[in-house]
Amino acid sequence: MVRERRGTLCIVNPAAGAGRGASFAETGLVRLHSVADPFEVVYTQGPCHASLIAAERGGDVDLVIAAGGDGMVSEVVHGLVEGGHAPTFATIPLGSACDFALNLGVRDLEIALSTLTDGREMALDVGEAELQGPDGPVRRHFVLTTGTGFSARVIEHATPLVKRLFRANAYTAAGVLAAAGYRPPMMRWRVDGDEGEGRVFNFVVASAELESGGAPMSPGARLDDGCMHVGIWPGVGGLRGLWRMRLIFSGEHIHQPGFTYRAAHEVEIRSDPPVGVQVDGEVPGRTPVKFRVLPGRLRALTTAVDPGGHE
Repeated sequence: MVRERRGTLCIVNPAAGAGRGASFAETGLVRLHSVADPFEVVYTQGPCHASLIAAERGGDVDLVIAAGGDGMVSEVVHGLVEGGHAPTFATIPLGSACDFALNLGVRDLEIALSTLTDGREMALDVGEAELQGPDGPVRRHFVLTTGTGFSARVIEHATPLVKRLFRANAYTAAGVLAAAGYRPPMMRWRVDGDEGEGRVFNFVVASAELESGGAPMSPGARLDDGCMHVGIWPGVGGLRGLWRMRLIFSGEHIHQPGFTYRAAHEVEIRSDPPVGVQVDGEVPGRTPVKFRVLPGRLRALTTAVDPGGHE
């Protein structure tokens, strides 16, 4: 049954996916008219613009669509939460990385469009990160994954040039570049009150199971399970650490000696020296950082069949 809506806001990143965003802006919106009418389209003009649009306009409609990649999704959700809005949310995957859509079972444009009419609504968790930005403390919300250590270093090396040159393999190339000369920092952490310290290669705090193009970085994690999933890789630097990262594609990394994997509701991390913190594929600041989960904060459209295989 077609959903009756009073208004839809579609926020499009025309620069997404090495041309896919621009192509969608030219042809895909015509199809969107047939499944989500009336609606308004707004194009982003640069970093953080999607958050501003969502914060300003999210209360005027009952459906907000983010057309772009994971960074776009994160920006829109951040703007909705910061603005105190709670419209239904949907995504159209157009970016070089669309792991949020994969976790929802929305694997391509056709599924995304069908989800707008025949999908089901789920209450998803939103994570909150408080970290140190360039000009002082900042707060960011996330729906996919965050962390510090090697993952943030990879994202810092995934420059626009690397993405243009390597396209689908951009993050693999960035990983090789990031591994060169990488020395795991000393970290101290508190996970739901339990403390630890040591050299850490990578520290992941995730809401979703799949990332890095569909790899089960956080096996068993669900977007609606009310908690975050913490993975702590002991300190092995350089190419040795990168070689161990291959295990994320099978999920076997969580069984390696010294690896810590658990659920949590609050996480605090400090490091010496301060290092970058990635939030849904962007690096908005550095440690120290605090994470907490906001259960069921986002109402989102997913496929008619639960992608996690649960009733």
